Amino acid sequence: MKYIITTQIDITKANPLRDDPDMTKQGQQANFNSLRQAIELRAIIVDNDDPEMFEEDGARWWRYQFNTDRDDVFLKGNDPVGLLVDDLDNIPIVSGLNSNTEFELPTFKTKGKNSNTKVQIL
Repeated sequence: MKYIITTQIDITKANPLRDDPDMTKQGQQANFNSLRQAIELRAIIVDNDDPEMFEEDGARWWRYQFNTDRDDVFLKGNDPVGLLVDDLDNIPIVSGLNSNTEFELPTFKTKGKNSNTKVQIL
């Protein structure tokens, strides 16, 4: 199964060196690492693309696509991504990077109104 996470949070895979003074790159990588670590609480990512930024309706979005080592790992009831939606909700982020959206709280928000992150399968 191919999973797709679309978010307004800057999850650019910047790969900065440990001593890189560019705090934007450090924050981007921290957000990407947090996302990936949350995914890998339940599954191993076996194939993935780097996140891609795109604009839609004046907002910046990032799309991350990946496959896991087994199918239905995020299945909750009849929702094939339900567990991942639960796992990602309210994980802290570094804000103020290249996103052009203001967040109520600096977190991945996958539930309720004001959500900034969507999870789906392809």
